[in-house]
Amino acid sequence: MQAAYGVPYLTTQISTQPEQVTTVKLLIDTGYRGPVSLTPDSHDEIDEPAEFFILVSQGISGAITSHVGSSEFLSLGNSTLRSVPVSYAVAGGDIDDDNNGLIGSEILSRFNVIFDYPSERMFITPKQLYAVPITADRSGLLVRFYRIRGGRCH
Repeated sequence: MQAAYGVPYLTTQISTQPEQVTTVKLLIDTGYRGPVSLTPDSHDEIDEPAEFFILVSQGISGAITSHVGSSEFLSLGNSTLRSVPVSYAVAGGDIDDDNNGLIGSEILSRFNVIFDYPSERMFITPKQLYAVPITADRSGLLVRFYRIRGGRCH
């Protein structure tokens, strides 16, 4: 793990094409619900997938259009996740030249994670959820839970 301006980054390997392994630097974004998002313009070896579906989402910086495909694998420490859905940001959002995308809570929730900011380290161990396949959400729906108190939503 590296930290820049108090923000954690992870350098790891991903294979998005058969027989191609790419080292990428990903922003660790606990607020991003998806698994992995890559920015093709940030790395010569990151290409949009041949087979994908289109996803439009809303981020802090605005609407983001992505093409969603599947990876061969994603390495995290001594762990390897296979067939991880990967979003490729093709329009919108905020592009940071210092990284190749981000890793989100869909991946992080499968591990016990400890951040050691002073030493710029991250410790991960797989949870039971680690073995459950990650599937891409194609519904286009966002479900939010609200509690009703006194006739008002909270």
